[in-house]
Amino acid sequence: MTTRLTLLIAFALPLMGCSEPEPEPVQILEAPSFDKLGNPVCPEGYSLSTTETGEPVCAGVVY
Repeated sequence: MTTRLTLLIAFALPLMGCSEPEPEPVQILEAPSFDKLGNPVCPEGYSLSTTETGEPVCAGVVY
């Protein structure tokens, strides 16, 4: 019984060490372009947001 337990632990420990936590999402900010009327426009996949200072930015999330 102890031999089986020792073998199980010997194989399980390296596998546990290889498991990685899920990466945190990284927010990418990009300057928006502006249309003829001066309205900010973001490319596809980004949403218009504002910074703490009130500047418009295009924010997207990448994993």
